[in-house]
Parts: sequence; C-alpha cells; structure tokens
Amino acid sequence: MAIKDWPSAARRRTQPTAALRFAVRNEQKLLRSEAANVALKVAEYGRLKDLSLVPVGSHDGQSEKIVEQLLFKSGRPILMCPEELAARLPVAFNRILIAWDHSAPAARAVADALPLLQSAETVRIITATGLPG
Repeated sequence: MAIKDWPSAARRRTQPTAALRFAVRNEQKLLRSEAANVALKVAEYGRLKDLSLVPVGSHDGQSEKIVEQLLFKSGRPILMCPEELAARLPVAFNRILIAWDHSAPAARAVADALPLLQSAETVRIITATGLPG
C-alpha cells in the first residue's frame, strides 16, 4: 500500500468500529473512479443516506472537494469532524453549524437534521453571500 493511500485505509477500518460503538448501521463502498469524479460520486451516494459522516484531513484537497460536493449536491445533512478524532467521536453532538443559503435543499437538510439540532447545546447558522465585506 502506498503511503498516500493510508488515510483511506484508516478510514475504512475506523468506520465500522465507530458504527458499532453508536449502534448504527453503516455502509461502505469501494468503487473505482477517476480522481476528478470521486467527490461528485460521494455526493450522489450521499443523496440516498440519512447522514454523511465525513472525516476531514487537514490540508487535504480531496477532503475539501468531497465536503463541497456533499454540501451543494447531496441535499442531505453532513457531519464533519477532523480525521484524527473520527474514532473518538462523542455520542452527543453539542455544537452544530448550519450552512444556510435560503435554498430548498438547505431547508430539507435542516429538517432532516432536526433531531440532532433539538438535542444540541448550541446551533449556529452561517450564510455566505457573493457580496464583498
């Protein structure tokens, strides 16, 4: 295995352990795809899931592309965490951030995430606009 592939292998080993710990079903798929299409494929699969859990590597361009595609193309809630914390993810999600753009997919994602939002201590909403400043 190449060193570059190690984080992907680590994620595949970590996910089933975390799913068992939380007593939730999880699905893993190993697909072959051109590197340029990976993020879009992940978003397409994310449309069919209740929640996408995304361990994000620091300074990892591929992680950034996957997160962007999930945010804008899946229409479903996503949970991001630093890759190094994925195996120790707490059961309670106390701080939640909503990326809001006033769209139907954003409204749907918030509605889908209501159980998590209601149990959180803090919920913050951010809106990005194309306007400067």
